[in-house]
Amino acid sequence: MKGEKMKKFVALALSAAMAASLTACGGSSTSATTAAPAATEAATTAAETAAETAAETEKAETPEAPVEKISLKVSHARPVDTDSDIYTHTFLENLENDLGSDRIEYTIYPNNELGDYTLVQESVSMGDVDMCMQSVATDVDQSLTIATAPYLVENWEQAYQLYNTETGLVSKYVASALEKQNIKLLAMIPRYFNAICLTKEPEDIHDLFGNKGIKVRVPTMKSYELVAQTLGYQATPMAWSDVFTSMQTGIIEGCFGGGPEAFYTQLKDVMKVLVLYRNAFEPHWLMMNMDDWNKFTPEEQEIIMKRARELEDDVFKTAEENDAATIQKFRDEGFTVIDFTDEEIAEISAKVRAEVWPQLEEVFDKETFDAVKKELGIE
Repeated sequence: MKGEKMKKFVALALSAAMAASLTACGGSSTSATTAAPAATEAATTAAETAAETAAETEKAETPEAPVEKISLKVSHARPVDTDSDIYTHTFLENLENDLGSDRIEYTIYPNNELGDYTLVQESVSMGDVDMCMQSVATDVDQSLTIATAPYLVENWEQAYQLYNTETGLVSKYVASALEKQNIKLLAMIPRYFNAICLTKEPEDIHDLFGNKGIKVRVPTMKSYELVAQTLGYQATPMAWSDVFTSMQTGIIEGCFGGGPEAFYTQLKDVMKVLVLYRNAFEPHWLMMNMDDWNKFTPEEQEIIMKRARELEDDVFKTAEENDAATIQKFRDEGFTVIDFTDEEIAEISAKVRAEVWPQLEEVFDKETFDAVKKELGIE
């Protein structure tokens, strides 16, 4: 209809212009000779002006295509008001400010409300959950075990070197592996070095490889199972969601896989002892369903990655301090905290690297693992 209106408008303008031209031609032959070109030029100008006006009118009347609003269902693994909850809110609030509330909206589900990390990662892959911040699950791809390889890094400096998402070899591999699961890696969120929490203290914890006579939960990862057995524990693979009740009822007497922050926020009511083995660096990962990622324009994707890198860098600046503060909370609240000397940790690390690593070569991506070892100067 609007196109027809414009045509009628232009036609009327042309008719008027032609009438003016004919009037100009109606005088004497002398005046007609000089007036006709001028009249023709005026008619052409009038027609062009009319067409431009009609086009502008139609454009003004035509509404712009509505912006697609993207709704994000977001999961994270910690209770409300913990640092993970704050990180998640901060990241999404920044995105909403940058992209506009007409572009994105979100709902946050804290404390594994949508399931434990294995189920949530599967849901992100399928698009039932849009985004999550949590540990990486290895059920679909065991090679992701490299993300928590035992005694791979010894300190926070090495952790940043290998795990930052811009240049870190481990994070680059995690990103490529997750992409095969239809998941986009946005950021790595540093958490802690692993520990064990127990319901009772072992008789001789400093007999490093002696039988501890204690049954502990391990994740369904071969690496954790082998390390727990090397340290003298009876390893029982179990989902994280079952740990609290299993420790409470005595089915297990501890949890191996996790660290001070995880134990303090989720297991401190059923534990009495924290043992700082520092056996693996464990980050959380900020992930998004790839189909959701592709809904954003390249410019928007750049903004999202900028905000993700800012979050990663900000958290890394305080991660070591926060980890130490959590350990101190356990001491202040009367828990038994057992640490080891640097020599003891070095002895454990050497044994694990010599005896456990060879058994994991079939699990790790060999090319990536060899490159990581070379970067760290490990033979």
